[in-house]
Amino acid sequence: MAKSTPSPGDAASSPGRRALGSKRQSSLPIYHQLYVVLRQQILDETYGAEVPLPSEFALAENYEVSRVTVRRTLDMLEKDGLIERRRGVGTFAVQRDPEEDAEISGVLENLITIGLKTEAQTLLFEAQVPPRRVQRVFRLDTDTHAVCIERLRTHASKPFSLTKVWLPAQHAKLLDQDSLGDKPVAVLLEAKGLSPISADQSISAILADDHSSKYLNVSIGAPLIRLQRTVLDEAGVPILFQRSLYAPDRYEYHMLLSRDISAGRPQWRHVG
Repeated sequence: MAKSTPSPGDAASSPGRRALGSKRQSSLPIYHQLYVVLRQQILDETYGAEVPLPSEFALAENYEVSRVTVRRTLDMLEKDGLIERRRGVGTFAVQRDPEEDAEISGVLENLITIGLKTEAQTLLFEAQVPPRRVQRVFRLDTDTHAVCIERLRTHASKPFSLTKVWLPAQHAKLLDQDSLGDKPVAVLLEAKGLSPISADQSISAILADDHSSKYLNVSIGAPLIRLQRTVLDEAGVPILFQRSLYAPDRYEYHMLLSRDISAGRPQWRHVG
């Protein structure tokens, strides 16, 4: 019996695909790998307003893929509004508005406080047994409940943060779902008499699961920025624990650093 030749669609879904530019294997179809590479180059402004992307032939040659793969990738980029094709001239990256980029760079709560126009949709407001990390933060017994508030925040009608905030029961009594509005939870607690003074924060990268992909409008497995923050009062007692997810092309975390040479070992210190 003759062995049939798989179609491009079959090849894209079969195991053992190669990684772009190497002999390693990848779980991603080759056209999607190329899409990720070109998309990042466009977002990093590798191509200026009048500098076209390489031709289909050049891209196929550079990345050792077929012209069919290149065309499929370019179709995806065009559909996402990242490139425009000019007949007889070439393919160009669509230039982003720098003002819009600047608006969502920085510490999100600070931007909201000084007037960044956002909308927050409350997805969850309920008492539940929190994850073990939250239990450790609040020093809770394994069966003690905390209140979880989950909110989706949008800017210019686009989602860019999905946040869960856990509160000990005594602080959760200060809030109710109907009065949350669009302000950050820490700001609302401060208005009720609590004093957030400091925070212990970490930033890392994770992959989107089915829940975060649904609300942030990204693919399952897409990279996300994860910010985790424990907010403390003047006595160093935790007031809230926050876990926020951001799509990296919609949010940039900005810090101002100062070089401290007063000690024997010079260090960069965060000043704002």
